[in-house]
Amino acid sequence: MAATSVANTPYILKTLWPQDRIEAAVYDDNPFLAMVPKAEDFYGENMYVALRYTDVNGRSATFATAQANKAPHQGVRFLLTRGHDYALWGIEHEMLLAAKRDKGALVRSLDTEISSALNALTNNLAMVLYGDAAGIRGTLSADPGTGTTFQLANIGDIVNFQVGMKVVFAATRVAALRAGGARTISAINRDTGLVTVSAAIDAAVGATDCVFAEGDAANGGSTILPTGLLGWLPTTAPAVGGGDSHFGVDRSPDPVALAGLRIDVSALNPEEGLATMLTRLDREPGARPSHIMRNPIDYKNILLALGTKVETEYMEVGTIGFEAIKVRGPKGVVRIYSDRNCPQGRGFTLTMKSWKFHSLEKAPMVIEADDQKLLRDAAADSFEGRMAYYAQLACDAPGHNVNETLPA
Repeated sequence: MAATSVANTPYILKTLWPQDRIEAAVYDDNPFLAMVPKAEDFYGENMYVALRYTDVNGRSATFATAQANKAPHQGVRFLLTRGHDYALWGIEHEMLLAAKRDKGALVRSLDTEISSALNALTNNLAMVLYGDAAGIRGTLSADPGTGTTFQLANIGDIVNFQVGMKVVFAATRVAALRAGGARTISAINRDTGLVTVSAAIDAAVGATDCVFAEGDAANGGSTILPTGLLGWLPTTAPAVGGGDSHFGVDRSPDPVALAGLRIDVSALNPEEGLATMLTRLDREPGARPSHIMRNPIDYKNILLALGTKVETEYMEVGTIGFEAIKVRGPKGVVRIYSDRNCPQGRGFTLTMKSWKFHSLEKAPMVIEADDQKLLRDAAADSFEGRMAYYAQLACDAPGHNVNETLPA
């Protein structure tokens, strides 16, 4: 067997991380990302998704009236553009040389670096698919002053942060970033939602500021990441004259058909909330809910509420499986899944067939368009590997889906 070298390392990479292993690692522990239908068809500059939200108006029990009122159906076309994300990893040249006599050492080192980069990219993609393209990882509950800590308003959002991450702040989801640059997270309290950073926070940061990973924020411009569930099913209904423009469509003429249902069940117990939401969705023609996504805490509340009546089922997606709670609604069985990426206090009831995750080839993928899986760093004695995805989430029937406000 040939000694390990820079020249043959790409072949080790291809064997070590084939695309099917990447997909298995991506879907594990991320139910919505695993189950949403996918299409590797997003070629070209953009893509249209058409939606008819009214029928023809030429109908009446009186023929003359039907003829007089004859008018075409109403429809819209969402003009999708791709969002994108990257993860880079590296290995020192010295490591490559040292491993010439020990192929196993190099394999272990490569495996660690690649799996870590893939995990970072996957975690962000799974989070993004619940968001609105802004990349918000959490919001503040209080003015941090010029201290070195900030408190998250929703403790459950702590899953979106890790030690070493660089974060920035903005007043709103697309506002210009606050002054002072990025701060590096040095400590996290996952029980209280308190985050410690390496340097004093700029005085301009306010009590309700949004927190982003560096490089993700719109910073007063356009969003970069794919649009997720909160983008398609906003918590606040688009209002007439409110300037709504979702992929070029003003959704205010019919906020339910074009931007989904918004149902507040925060004053109800979990069983009543489920019944209320499923019954309301039953009123929408064509809606056939199949999946309910909940944060683990909210999932637990359903388990406790159902008690001995709970009925579970193990659902497989390829080689990955997820436990689901089965409930019966007006249109049949609906399955509830626990997904750590779903924001705590918010749930999504989905007609899954109305969704599709369109990507430009694989998502994620190892970048190797030039057949080079490792690139020489220009300014360091090391080599670099790259992963990315270019994709967008689409929905051709928003009105068949629900954004739920759950008990705090």
